[in-house]
Amino acid sequence: MHKVIDNTFLSAARGDIHCIDLLTITDSTYQIVVTPEVLDENFVKHGDLTYAPYDGYMQSEEYKRLYDLLKRRNFWIGKGELSSIVCSIYLTHMGIDNYIVTDDKDARRLIQTIHTNPEVSKILGFSPPELKLAGTIGLICRMRDKGIISKAECALIKCDLKNSTFRASDALFNKLG
Repeated sequence: MHKVIDNTFLSAARGDIHCIDLLTITDSTYQIVVTPEVLDENFVKHGDLTYAPYDGYMQSEEYKRLYDLLKRRNFWIGKGELSSIVCSIYLTHMGIDNYIVTDDKDARRLIQTIHTNPEVSKILGFSPPELKLAGTIGLICRMRDKGIISKAECALIKCDLKNSTFRASDALFNKLG
């Protein structure tokens, strides 16, 4: 399973969560995809992560036109989030199962509606698929449910996130245990 991650996940994994190396654990469990735009926005480098393995698609005219359209229509969303959305569209279209991992509220809204946008369909030449979405806490809960992260580690992650700049509702934090 591929996870297309953006800056919100990287910030949480590298800057807010100190009790475990969430990025390494995630990378050992899933195929992480990070676009060049995410790297441009984020100084975090991690040794063995696969950065943009689908770079050929991301250099296509359709990719650039779609990215430009989304940027013009959603100028308040960061380039890392927008590029992750476009990357996920192409991965899904190629039959590669993936989730976008983002905590950005505006990006999440766009992800949930992009498959109904006729301008996007026109640029791509196909109707974009519905995209799968997870947030940092949702991904951590999935890894806990699979036995990759323990309940005790989730409690420590919850403390780290609550004591950082990471923002989530109490209901969402409570999912961590």
